[in-house]
Amino acid sequence: MKPPLQLSRTSTPLHPNSAIPPLQEDFLPNPISVTAKDIVKAIRSFPNGSAGGPDGLKPQHLKDMIGPSVNTSGLLSALSLFVQLVLDGRTPAPWRPFFFGANLTALQKKSGGVRPIAVGCTLRRLAAKVIGGELMDEMGDLLAPWQLGYGVRGGSEAAVHAARLYLQSFDTSKALLKLDFRNAFNSIRRDRMLMKVLELAPRLFRFVHSAYSSPSTLFWEDKTIQSAEGVQQGDPLGPLLFCLTIQQLKPQLTSEFQVFYLDDGTLGGSIEDLRHDLRVVEKVGQEIGLQLNEEKTEVICCSQEARESVLSSLPGALVVENEEATLLGSPIGGVSAISTTLREKVAALKIMGGRLAHLATHDALLLVKHSFALPKLLHCLRTAPCFLSPGLQEYDNHLKSIVSEITNIHFPNESPSWIQATLPVRSGGLGIRSAVQVAPSAYLASTAASTDLVHRIVPTRLRDVPLPNCDEAEARWSKGHSHPSPEGEARSHQKSWDRVTVTSAADKLLESAPDPRARARLLASSAKESGAWLEALPISSLGLRMEDQTIRVAVGLRLGAPLLSPHTCCHCGSEVDALATHGLSCRRSQGRHHRHAAMNNIIHRTLVSANVPSRLEPSGLERADGKRPDGVTVVPWRRGKHLVWDATSPDTFAPSYLQSATSAAGAVAALAENRKNAKYGYLDSTYTFTPIAIESSGACGPLTMGFLRDLGNRLKLTTGEENSIKYLLQRLSVAVQRGNAASVLGTTNHPSSV
Repeated sequence: MKPPLQLSRTSTPLHPNSAIPPLQEDFLPNPISVTAKDIVKAIRSFPNGSAGGPDGLKPQHLKDMIGPSVNTSGLLSALSLFVQLVLDGRTPAPWRPFFFGANLTALQKKSGGVRPIAVGCTLRRLAAKVIGGELMDEMGDLLAPWQLGYGVRGGSEAAVHAARLYLQSFDTSKALLKLDFRNAFNSIRRDRMLMKVLELAPRLFRFVHSAYSSPSTLFWEDKTIQSAEGVQQGDPLGPLLFCLTIQQLKPQLTSEFQVFYLDDGTLGGSIEDLRHDLRVVEKVGQEIGLQLNEEKTEVICCSQEARESVLSSLPGALVVENEEATLLGSPIGGVSAISTTLREKVAALKIMGGRLAHLATHDALLLVKHSFALPKLLHCLRTAPCFLSPGLQEYDNHLKSIVSEITNIHFPNESPSWIQATLPVRSGGLGIRSAVQVAPSAYLASTAASTDLVHRIVPTRLRDVPLPNCDEAEARWSKGHSHPSPEGEARSHQKSWDRVTVTSAADKLLESAPDPRARARLLASSAKESGAWLEALPISSLGLRMEDQTIRVAVGLRLGAPLLSPHTCCHCGSEVDALATHGLSCRRSQGRHHRHAAMNNIIHRTLVSANVPSRLEPSGLERADGKRPDGVTVVPWRRGKHLVWDATSPDTFAPSYLQSATSAAGAVAALAENRKNAKYGYLDSTYTFTPIAIESSGACGPLTMGFLRDLGNRLKLTTGEENSIKYLLQRLSVAVQRGNAASVLGTTNHPSSV
């Protein structure tokens, strides 16, 4: 059993001789002027779910208070004045320890010890975001290309590309040094930090002086700890303040290759220059509060003589061969380093796959897509030529195995169903991207975006040298299609490259469709709204959490994967094949009624939420045959007429519809809309009639999409929810998939056991 975490009640100053510079108002430039627009931008920049600090105010509270449905002029005016006061350095001194303090959470490190996580007051973070946003571009221009950790778009990627280019160019007389500092952010001297802020960013000085000229209070359980050294954790300006402080190193370093990303420094050059710079780092680092961590500092070189010479000045450093070198988590050496990194990624993926198997299918599928698969690998794909390593295919194979385990669907090697699954949702897939497919596009986009900055980082002799492996990447990207490469600014955008490969893969699947049913499925899945259920969060209280079998059936229907053993429908006696689409159109299927009722209930409740009362199964609107529409609004919808709607969910795969379904996405729904209009045309003189047709595949007819956008916009005006249309489509899509699952499984005698 692990021992309980321990934190000290007091914090002994690391630098007792610190001398905080005084605040001299007369010599400072005017601070920025805060506007309501700045406040709104800063509030919206808080990530969803951000925690609150000691004051208890959460960023979400502010987000809710500035919603479109709320009169925000008074609030924004007050917040603007308050933030202006804070940025002017006029926070009352007695309140500073609390206002600039934070709640502290202690987490156990894997290697032992404690990792403290601090969350500051929301209003303090808001003020820092306002001034940080105002000065970010200015500070980025000041820091680059030496320091890429703040205000430099794509800075980490440029650092990796530059290091690889330099590593591949130097000879046996040179080496690369990766610096590591002990607890750098928490150890930096505040007096030196304030002096650098005064020198390089004087408009920040009033605010930073009020926050850092005296200790702040950290609250941990029932204890308080005084924070008197280092950058305050949770301060949005923390990275900038650290970067400004270590600028003191820059003028004294002599190595021909120098790049820092926050506290990760990389130096390259002759052995003499590196030994000189090590002495500078130790001397100046001590002055500003940094201590070099020899055990984690790396020496990268290919010469025994160079290695021994550097180690004489840094005996505890790690020695890494060129081929195995990495930087910022990405391999910069040869294929060997790439393969090693990919093996580590595969091992982590295996562990995560085993854990995901214990979760509900809906939760696990979302986590794979949005967190644990490609998002974890993307930095490596963009910064290293991973397509050169066979380990990338191994990664995809394990990913396929995990998805198969989660969904309980078998994906044979190179099967069309798995190829489709790896396409984006908008292109008919599951959005679980293939690393092999994405790798060339990611690397080409990153190198194109980073080239100018890389050539500013590397020595002059390398500034006309193209970045490595771009030709190989473009050759891999061009395989299987004849489209030209993106040009100009588009080369820097991964979507520009990826769009071509995705479109090519989708077109090949459509061309090779073995039968009309497969073609109809592929066309329908390419409709944007057909995959809305894949984006729905599994929230039970909103009715969006889908059962495991519902997800399995939905995935199988979308990808054309076998769902059941061939059998005879227990309702009508028809033969049901392995794809199990018969149940979607079987007239005796109970799932069809469930799907229809759920669609109408969602439309009815959404109208009510949009302040448009409505009734289901209205009397007085019957046709001669006794049939009546599904609902009517109680108040006029448009031009003084009440809205009448009637919903239907035709089956994309029904034999009678296949000819239409193979012509275009949503063609079956459009046909159903026309039939509904003909059926209830007699209402047009007194009512506004709209058909609602959503196919079993999820594709909607054009009239249906027009109505849903209109309804979503009305709901947005009422509730202030920007994503109202998206959420409405998700609810309807989930309802359709639930009905589909009931219909498919209902063809067996024991649907619950399938």
